[in-house]
Amino acid sequence: MELLPDYAQAYVEYLNAVSSDPCWKTLIAEWKNFEQKKPHIISFSTAKRPVEVAWWIQCHRSVSAIPDIKAAKFGSAWMAWWATIQSQWRLLDNGLLTKTVPLEGSDWESLFRGGPLGLCSVIMSLSWWVYAVQQAPDDSVEKLWNAVEDFTWVFQQVETLPVILGAK
Repeated sequence: MELLPDYAQAYVEYLNAVSSDPCWKTLIAEWKNFEQKKPHIISFSTAKRPVEVAWWIQCHRSVSAIPDIKAAKFGSAWMAWWATIQSQWRLLDNGLLTKTVPLEGSDWESLFRGGPLGLCSVIMSLSWWVYAVQQAPDDSVEKLWNAVEDFTWVFQQVETLPVILGAK
């Protein structure tokens, strides 16, 4: 097994400490597997990205720079961003994301971006929501764990597809 890139190693300890929930641990394991494959180092569009993510980036993506968030408000912003970075075929008219993978035309490359501004920034920002809900449970708890499960599902789908990742 290959080692994680330096930028990813810096986040693993923090992410593991966020929650002991098995779903969270599974997501972290899937992310680590993804980063070990050396995906393309490309950032995501800033469209609908929560302002807290921009603040974190300005703080040099430090694990000690954790924004103070309100779980429900941040969760809605995070979900909007998550939907924005998905491939078009996943978006349903009602705003939900489908898990029915089309036989043809399922583009995963647009989503799978490595590096500190790729999916690393997405999982780090999701960790803030996890932490906030654990500190003060609110009505976003179900949405949060659905997001964790969806993120994990996306990683697992890529594992079954022909190789689309790799350093260029």
